[in-house]
Amino acid sequence: MSEQQIALITGAASGIGLAAAEALAASGRKVVLADLNQEAGEAAAARLNGTFIQADLSTRAGCKSLTDNVLAKFGRCDILVNNAGPSRSASCPARDIWSAGTELSASGR
Repeated sequence: MSEQQIALITGAASGIGLAAAEALAASGRKVVLADLNQEAGEAAAARLNGTFIQADLSTRAGCKSLTDNVLAKFGRCDILVNNAGPSRSASCPARDIWSAGTELSASGR
């Protein structure tokens, strides 16, 4: 029997990231959910028999910390769903959300 694949999903506490985590868990992968939202992330991980890691991926240090944490716990990452993006709030205009999202996607900070 082959080893269970490790799937890391960023932005996994809700929306597309959560849907990806659900699909990967349903197909037999061990899911690692990463998000800023600890309460929602822990609840989703518990429901999916996965692992939650709180992570701020808007900084290089946050990205490195997440990577180090996953490798320390599992020794590898077989699948990456790089879904993290900026959160929306009433005080953040659409242009700022777009700029933050493209910066996060392009540079990881």
